[in-house]
Amino acid sequence: MREIKFRAKSLDGELIYFNLHESHLSDDAEVFYVGSIPCEAGTEQEFIGLKDKNSEEIYEGDIIVLPYYKGKQTFSVRELSAYGVILEYGKGIRFWSDLPHKNEMEVVGNLYEHPELLTEMESK
Repeated sequence: MREIKFRAKSLDGELIYFNLHESHLSDDAEVFYVGSIPCEAGTEQEFIGLKDKNSEEIYEGDIIVLPYYKGKQTFSVRELSAYGVILEYGKGIRFWSDLPHKNEMEVVGNLYEHPELLTEMESK
């Protein structure tokens, strides 16, 4: 059984890792709190229950590299589904994957700390 946990971007720009019971809403719809740390609403990302080849946990919003046909391809992890994950490639092309090469996945960034990786994906 996978551990249910999250991360979000604090107002200071750091990624904060937390369990759901550690967070609470504020009167401001654009902010929620993890303990006493204010975070941007809408930046919550759930752990998908997998680790990459370097044992790094993979969250929604991570940008990963996978073996893909001839070589490697960069994808963003969009959301966890009942049967795997929804990945995004290029200019908004989304598809479901059960990650057959999950032992070869590598996290190379995430959409909050490395948005330039998404720009590189879109140009392909």
